[in-house]
Amino acid sequence: MSQPPYPSPPPEEPTPSDAQGAGPQPSSPVAPRAGGQPSSYGQPAAYGQPGSYGPYGSPGPYGPPQPGPSHLGPNGALQSYGVVPGVQRRPASPYGQQATRGTSGPAWVAPVPATQPPSGPPKRSQAGLVVGVSALLVLSLVIVVAFAGGYVQKLVAQPAASSPVPTPTATSAPSASPTATTTSGVVISKPPVPAPTATTQRAYNSPDRPKPAIPAVKPAGFINAPAGSGLARYTKQALNWADCTVNKQAVKCATVAAPLDYTAPDGQAITLKLVKVPATASPRLGTIFVNPGGPGEPGTTLAVSFQRTGLEQYDILGWDPRGAGGSTPVVCENGAAVDQLMQLDQSPDNGEEKQALLDGWKAFGASCLAKSGALLQHIATVDTVQDLDMLRQLVGDAKLNYLGYSYGTYIGAVYAQRFPATVGRLVLDSAVNITRDESVIQASGFDLALGNYAQYCVSKGCSLGSTKQQVLDTITKLLDRLDTAPLPGDSTRKLTQSIASDGIAIFLYADSQYWDQLTQALEKALAGDGRYLLYYSDQLRGRGTDGQYDTSFFAFPAIGCADSQDDGIARAFSDWTSDQQKAPIFGKYFGPNVTCVQWPVQGTPPFDITAKGAAPIVVVGATGDSATPYQYAAWMADQLDSGVLVTYNGNGHATYGGKSACVDKAVVAYFAKGTVPPDGLFCTA
Repeated sequence: MSQPPYPSPPPEEPTPSDAQGAGPQPSSPVAPRAGGQPSSYGQPAAYGQPGSYGPYGSPGPYGPPQPGPSHLGPNGALQSYGVVPGVQRRPASPYGQQATRGTSGPAWVAPVPATQPPSGPPKRSQAGLVVGVSALLVLSLVIVVAFAGGYVQKLVAQPAASSPVPTPTATSAPSASPTATTTSGVVISKPPVPAPTATTQRAYNSPDRPKPAIPAVKPAGFINAPAGSGLARYTKQALNWADCTVNKQAVKCATVAAPLDYTAPDGQAITLKLVKVPATASPRLGTIFVNPGGPGEPGTTLAVSFQRTGLEQYDILGWDPRGAGGSTPVVCENGAAVDQLMQLDQSPDNGEEKQALLDGWKAFGASCLAKSGALLQHIATVDTVQDLDMLRQLVGDAKLNYLGYSYGTYIGAVYAQRFPATVGRLVLDSAVNITRDESVIQASGFDLALGNYAQYCVSKGCSLGSTKQQVLDTITKLLDRLDTAPLPGDSTRKLTQSIASDGIAIFLYADSQYWDQLTQALEKALAGDGRYLLYYSDQLRGRGTDGQYDTSFFAFPAIGCADSQDDGIARAFSDWTSDQQKAPIFGKYFGPNVTCVQWPVQGTPPFDITAKGAAPIVVVGATGDSATPYQYAAWMADQLDSGVLVTYNGNGHATYGGKSACVDKAVVAYFAKGTVPPDGLFCTA
């Protein structure tokens, strides 16, 4: 997934043309999503959404964000939608449905000051970079794409001080506070989390995926292989770094070739785009590769915004994974066709709506195959980790040093499983679910986060209700009304129940500093103005001002479906019924996971991840994370043979980079000095 996307600058007063139906026009670009991608170095891609990876924090393409894992859902279990190929149930849309990007990578928007609510309709986002924390998404609530992590916060204006934020629910255990021990001033505590168990039997035979012929199309970025033969033709190519500017910062850029199919290195080649922020202190310690999540969020921009304090001896290198950003991208039908897909009811109430949803996603997948061809067969995480190891060799590092957020934790975990001997210092922040436990779904995480928001809203004296339950009732009643009576949105689209769910979910990737904006958007919708939530939904999904969707929107399902196998259409709807028991709110509104059930290519078979033989791997989890519930981090750290758990007791998706001084200190010490944090390090600030 995703890091998560965040809302943007306050909407301005409508202009005369707005009143005449032309729709609001943006006057300034939205704050870049951490991990967003540059379109041609230095120019922000026309982004509008965050990222994550469904369960990864980013909204998945199309469709409301699928249930994204939350810290601890109503049932105390975390389940990620399709985190590990096959080990767990994947959402309709990979990694948690069209989830908020999040990811893995999330899109970020400047917060609206609490004292100055927007006075006019929101402006559509202009070109901007996204983190991707989706992008759980997600569907990943992708996302974003952008990052909910601290490093993303540095891209956004800080809101005015407000009343205290309610303490997030940290665990599903009866006791509010876990037993902790203190050693030399360091708190060591692991909040009680039930051990993962295989809660559901699955065949993973993808019975309803068609097997069409693969068209001989070549998307942009298909190139001739480098001179030579075999894999050596790639590992011996030169890295020609050139001066460039990304987000007004002077950095280094390069492109390299990678084999489309690593089992056929003498065949077709594709392009990968890289951005490096060179080390500024000596002695140089090597390279830290960074990834914002999604899946599909570009990493080139994250390299520029990444928190480097204390890490100046490292080059920071971000790359756009295959299928996304400036690398060879997944191409699908775009524009109006995607708008029509998103206008469908993603939580169908009858046979007609159900069939329309299935037909819409099937046609979408077919369009991706028609325009992307064989790329769809070679875009799984197992392919990306091969790229990552090739890049490690090209920069001359004997070991891989890496920090990944949200879905990026899956890349790191799979890399450690595939190449344990070359694991250096790995930090996996906002971990996805690599177990077979489905007791906690992504929607559980968003339900948890929405409850925390409702409690915050009451503490601020908001108009939505005087108790937490009243606020939740106000929101669900609004969403229920939108199911049959959508509100006007812009000149061509309406604010539907599904789109409004996305517009709400984008805020749940963040902590309370953005929640006043959510209150304002909800108040507008309750007053009959659907433009605000539509605007924020566009942010989550990466819809630009020209009506075109960012490449991450397409990479999200392509990677998620390539990473997973499913049990078919009937099972997806059966699962949706059980999802609503686990997460009564978002489990309902996210709808069934149908993005992948008719995807035109087969997915990666399930496999276990233990990374036996790898160096210590630091796993960071936040107790109030909506897109990747805390349980996921606890489970990942336990399942990885060398996993070390670091807990942040707070809200939001993605922690390293300014959100917690304690977490930042531990991460920097590991990279800079090789100091492994104590297993169970518990950070409260």
